[in-house]
Amino acid sequence: AAVDGEDEILRIRRELARLPREIHRYLDENHVHSAAAALISLFSMIAPRSDRYPLATALAASNGGGSDDWNYRANANNPPLLETQMKMVYLHVQTLPSRTVKLATKILHRSAAKKGGAHVTAAALSALDLLDVDRTKFDTGDDGGNAGISSITSINNNQTNRNNMNRANKLIDLYYESKAKLLNKLLNRLTLPSSISTAADAVSVTNAAERILSKIVLILQYDVILYPYMIFVLRKFPIHVDVAGKTGSGSGNGHQHTNPKTIVNKDQILHSIMSTLPPQFDGAVLQSKSSRFLAAHLPLIRTKVKTVLQIIAGTTASKLGQIRQSLYDKTDGVECMKELDGSGVCTWEEALAGMVDVRVVTHGTFASAGDGGGGGGTS
Repeated sequence: AAVDGEDEILRIRRELARLPREIHRYLDENHVHSAAAALISLFSMIAPRSDRYPLATALAASNGGGSDDWNYRANANNPPLLETQMKMVYLHVQTLPSRTVKLATKILHRSAAKKGGAHVTAAALSALDLLDVDRTKFDTGDDGGNAGISSITSINNNQTNRNNMNRANKLIDLYYESKAKLLNKLLNRLTLPSSISTAADAVSVTNAAERILSKIVLILQYDVILYPYMIFVLRKFPIHVDVAGKTGSGSGNGHQHTNPKTIVNKDQILHSIMSTLPPQFDGAVLQSKSSRFLAAHLPLIRTKVKTVLQIIAGTTASKLGQIRQSLYDKTDGVECMKELDGSGVCTWEEALAGMVDVRVVTHGTFASAGDGGGGGGTS
């Protein structure tokens, strides 16, 4: 059985003392990817040295652990102080993976437009993937039987590819399910009274409707089309210093973004997030998913907006014109297009071409709505 040397034991104990504090700090700052990566680092130190902590074993194994070295862990000659420290640390952090998952899920269930963008979205997706104990479960199938080494290697590679594709499709489904819940929540809020008695009521109601409609437009533009294109297709997005805080690569070593190496740190952050996600997302699956999402939701949005505008038109014509102009500015306005094209990663037209199958969207839209409705840059 392998035995760790004294220096290695001291290093492990230092890490066991440091990582829990770091994880709590990341969670307090809503840095879910860094928290998840630090949790995996922590569990990857505990799991090979003890079989008493099932969560640590499951998460370490799902992130590349489970080597032959683990065979000795049941008989590992751990010093009593290390055994005690591992137990205390595990009891202290065992609820943090679920807390991290809840926080990451909460992030996905809100719009990232103007609030961290693709960066915070990718970090949440990475955290959910890292903390998924099923992320490395292969499809069952031919195990190779008596195949030779080269055949077994080929089978293992095929299993890995299938697993990565399953992970990728699962994350895409999870992403669009979260945005569907967000849109439905906003549409449910967009319910106006059948009658408005005073001018003050009319102003209050129409202002609320305008805010909700503006949020819906931003979600369709950024959360449904632009950000998924950056994350899943280009695997590149702007890093926002104000939401990044400290870099976290899994080792827990952080660097403030105020130092002269800010650009290097941004590259490190991008790599630390994307390297934990599946190596490839199927562009055809992604385009199909986003197009069917738009085909399903645009008719609902059109119907709700039409009803809202009709009610507003019966109260104050000036407010109706204001909302129409606001919606135009947010879909086809100069400032809107400038922002959509201003990421430095891709243009709005490139994202549209990669994410939207016009035939699918228009077929679903016009099949669900008899009138043509207003178009706009989003649809």
